[in-house]
Amino acid sequence: MTRRINSRNRVSKQHGQNVWGVSLAGKRSKIGVSRQKSSLYGQLLQAKQLIKRFYGEISESQFRSLCLAGARHMQQTGDLDNGLRHVACLLECRLDMSLFRSNLVPSIFLARQMVNHGHTLVNGVCVRQPGLLLKGGDVVEIAFNKKLWARENLLRFISTGRVVFDLPTYMQVDYDRMASVMLRKPFSDEIKYPLKVSFKNLLSWYA
Repeated sequence: MTRRINSRNRVSKQHGQNVWGVSLAGKRSKIGVSRQKSSLYGQLLQAKQLIKRFYGEISESQFRSLCLAGARHMQQTGDLDNGLRHVACLLECRLDMSLFRSNLVPSIFLARQMVNHGHTLVNGVCVRQPGLLLKGGDVVEIAFNKKLWARENLLRFISTGRVVFDLPTYMQVDYDRMASVMLRKPFSDEIKYPLKVSFKNLLSWYA
């Protein structure tokens, strides 16, 4: 666990900002700011790595597929902003991110682990695909045998101030059932990040 925490803090130091919005190693962990100037290539690469890491180190094939879908959407509409919004929306509709945003689990990494181990239900069916894209009306619920553990874990993280997000307006959560509902797809201005991200640079990387 300590090795995992130190690894994530090193990632934050590389980017000069706290990637996941909380200090995983405690208050004494400081995030330095790099003074080294980077080239255009370096800026595009950093934008890609930063967003990819925030969403839990998505595999390159999945990440590229979502970004190319945004690029196609941009070409079809002729509007760059539409392409950027489309990519952000697809990333937010992932099952693992839904668990994280709803605060049913305190980290994107734990969210992915819960899904991979079969502890998550979507519309009453066990799902083991963290990258499953949710639709409006989909109900996500922690499996019965993990509800008590998840609730106690959430309370512990709340008491230590390590829960990052306010509840998004496009989601509804029942913490008694440890379940959430994706009311609709999010709008880009509703998506909050604890760090500075550039989706424009992201699409430029895959252009």
